[in-house]
Amino acid sequence: MKDKVQHLASIQILRAVAASIVLLAHQWAALAQVGAPDAIYNWASGAFGVDLFFVISGFIMVYTSEPLFGRRDAPRIFIGRRLLRIVPLYWFLTLAIVIGWYFYFGYQLPWHTSWKDVIASLLFIPLARVNGETAPVLGIGWTLNYEMFFYFFFALATPLRRVPAVIAVSAVLLAFTALPFTKPPMSFWGSSLVWEFIFGMWIGLAYRARWRVGPVVAYIAAAIGFAAAAYTHSFIVADYPRALLWGIPAFVVVAAVALCRIDLGKPRVLAPLVALGDASYALYLVHPLVPVAMRLGQGPAVIDPVQHGYVYATVSVIFSIFAAFVLNAVDQRFRLLVLARKRRTVSSAAVIFDRGH
Repeated sequence: MKDKVQHLASIQILRAVAASIVLLAHQWAALAQVGAPDAIYNWASGAFGVDLFFVISGFIMVYTSEPLFGRRDAPRIFIGRRLLRIVPLYWFLTLAIVIGWYFYFGYQLPWHTSWKDVIASLLFIPLARVNGETAPVLGIGWTLNYEMFFYFFFALATPLRRVPAVIAVSAVLLAFTALPFTKPPMSFWGSSLVWEFIFGMWIGLAYRARWRVGPVVAYIAAAIGFAAAAYTHSFIVADYPRALLWGIPAFVVVAAVALCRIDLGKPRVLAPLVALGDASYALYLVHPLVPVAMRLGQGPAVIDPVQHGYVYATVSVIFSIFAAFVLNAVDQRFRLLVLARKRRTVSSAAVIFDRGH
């Protein structure tokens, strides 16, 4: 049990890092929207956090599904857990955008958005909008369209044992990316980015096989992974395969953290990072909305983003983290209530069954 806790804490810290670098990367775009694109450094390589999330997701699915592998009811249980974890907060923020925009801007939907796009967003289907983009209403949610695609095939494989399940999902994803799709949603899901889930799943197999590395090797490997991602950013912009140029560094970083023997969650000084990792999903979803709220709230009139770009970005980061902790707490409470109600329903059904038989 101790081994499980320490490595989950390590992964939570890595989640915090991934969400934080994405948050920082998007501050330049936020300032560009208020006319201050040159006020801070454009740290676009922070988008590497998305690749970390994809590899982490592959690892976590194998890690947490250990009790499910080989069970006939595993797909239902797995999908139920994933939907409860992903859907409530994502739907809440998506509908908040639609409703807020609809009434604030005179009974119209967000720019280049139809009701069909809203429904597709809620169902995690990447359809092309009028302007050709396949982003959902909550733009950052494009990654969830990949996540749900991965979850679907992973769920189908859970009745198999661990290793055959990972092999089967890996084969399906690889085959899917080899098919010549030309239009979304298939062309979207057929991206080589789904390889990053495969990388994570095989780290999960290595973890369950008790492969471990020492802390020195782990630190060096993680540093090399981050450095490689920073170096290869310019190549990704030039349309080289992101799944390789950033996917492999992400694989190295996640493998180093997941397979390290050291307990990263033990030092108290790292406890805030573990907590931020717990709220990383909320932080990832809400942080693009904070700069919008600051603009609507006359933030640029209070803090001149041209003259004080870093101050403006710092306030945005602080508000994003605060909002993430609040939303995460509410989301956790909601999920606990759903689970408690489900348990009461099952218990009541069992009592009725016993009385009737």
